[in-house]
Amino acid sequence: MGNSNSSPPPEPKEEENDIDFNETTTEAPPPVEPRADPDITENVEGSSTYSEYKVTSDFDEIRDAIHKKSEEEGKSYVYRDVDFPSETKSLYYTSRAPANWRDIEWKRPKDISSSPRLTKDGTSSEDIRQGMLGNCWFLASCAAISRSPKYLKKVIPEDQVMQGADYVGMFHFRFWRFGKWVDVIVDDALPTIRGSLCFGKSSDRSEFWLPLVEKAYAKLHNSYQAIEGGFTQDGMEDLTGGIVMSYDLGNKTPDNLFAVLKKAMKYDSFACAGIEGTTESVDKNTGLVSAHAYAVLQVAKVAYRGAYVNLVKLRNPWGSSTEWKGDWSDESHTWDFVSEDVKRSMHVDKDNGQWWMTFDDLSHFFTDLTICTVGPDFDSDGAPTGDRWLRSTINGEWVTGKTAGGSRNDLYSYETNPQYFMELREPDDFDPVEDEPEEEGKCSIVLGLMQEYRRVARSKGVENLYLSVNIFRVSERPTRKLDARYFSRNYEVMSSGSYINRREVTITGLLSPGYYVIVPSTFYASKSGTFLLRIFTEKPVDLEQLH
Repeated sequence: MGNSNSSPPPEPKEEENDIDFNETTTEAPPPVEPRADPDITENVEGSSTYSEYKVTSDFDEIRDAIHKKSEEEGKSYVYRDVDFPSETKSLYYTSRAPANWRDIEWKRPKDISSSPRLTKDGTSSEDIRQGMLGNCWFLASCAAISRSPKYLKKVIPEDQVMQGADYVGMFHFRFWRFGKWVDVIVDDALPTIRGSLCFGKSSDRSEFWLPLVEKAYAKLHNSYQAIEGGFTQDGMEDLTGGIVMSYDLGNKTPDNLFAVLKKAMKYDSFACAGIEGTTESVDKNTGLVSAHAYAVLQVAKVAYRGAYVNLVKLRNPWGSSTEWKGDWSDESHTWDFVSEDVKRSMHVDKDNGQWWMTFDDLSHFFTDLTICTVGPDFDSDGAPTGDRWLRSTINGEWVTGKTAGGSRNDLYSYETNPQYFMELREPDDFDPVEDEPEEEGKCSIVLGLMQEYRRVARSKGVENLYLSVNIFRVSERPTRKLDARYFSRNYEVMSSGSYINRREVTITGLLSPGYYVIVPSTFYASKSGTFLLRIFTEKPVDLEQLH
């Protein structure tokens, strides 16, 4: 997908629009201390998973080459991306075009608007309008992240222009991908039908950051069609490098979830909510859409008729009048009992795809709530745990016939799965004023098991594996893998739960200092794949692969 070397660009060709280069990647931060196992990185400090100085790109070099050729020949050359060309193979991977896609024409922003800009007055959730591409999960993630301009600026580098002498028809964007930040370069030719953008677009016809981010993300997955259907946890992680926790709603809603969500909003964490379904359809009574994802933008506690009501503000990525019709919706009479000043402060607008509803209604009508923190949320309160944490990572794989052991249904097969020893050396610092009594003497841990992105191979019928990860307690440091005899007599002390075909599963909790073994597995044996384990702790850990 990209070049990791820094070789000079090839000599520009004579035809206009014929300069093309690939994006590059940057490796995750190196281990603090050199170790024998290059697949394990221990105890990297810091509250951020991102540093712009560690993301390399050929963008400036390519732009300079285009400017040089233009000046030498007295022409205005623009970039053409031959790796993601303006052709049907960049749109879809099926043998037959989806409905209406045969009418698509590729146009550059200057052919769509008389005064195109990448951004206009910054970026916000109100910019976002979903087109005929079924990627509400990604656009809802963009809307959620746009609450915090500083994070969206990491995705959209500054100093990119659509007009003037510096314009070369080329833009670049950054995404977190399986432990690395990658810089994706695209040209600015966009899919249109009858002169209008047909996929993601801004509410302002002259603003183009959203369709270009969408295009770069599609390139990352080989086609636009490949990013149809997905989960907001994947979108939010790819835009932040953070880690997510998903909560089931309905009768499974945790009692403290509104407090968790409120703290998440306060500390620049991000959230999306979803409604299950097989196809997108609008409920005429509620105005809500099944099989659809929404961004959570804000929470509030409002005085109402002598009591307080917990409210949540959401956004439908359609950006239309398809909105919630119940209490606290734009047209609801409940607002008659709230002062005009409060309504103005809460930005109660009509028919813009945003609305307020009670948290109880959110819990009742929605299926799940996903919160993404940029850094671990050790106490599951919705906020990342400051900058007092360490990140360790393990890159591994399940190999058919060797280390793809499947579930505990067959313990002799399960024992062949990859196993990693983990020593928690000392408990977290304890503050009797700030911390809960049960936290004393314990080690906070957040662990995520992520399978490598299989979405890029959807054209070959590849689907997500069913994942789970277990942590077992051992009395001493093992010299080899735990065997079926051990697993027949011991249960895990922590688990991500039932196997599920998500890209990542997580564990959050408290463990006592001591020795543990981590076992990542798929449900079905002999299913090969690569994975990334991310382990967040407050104190240093010792990790080692067992053989």
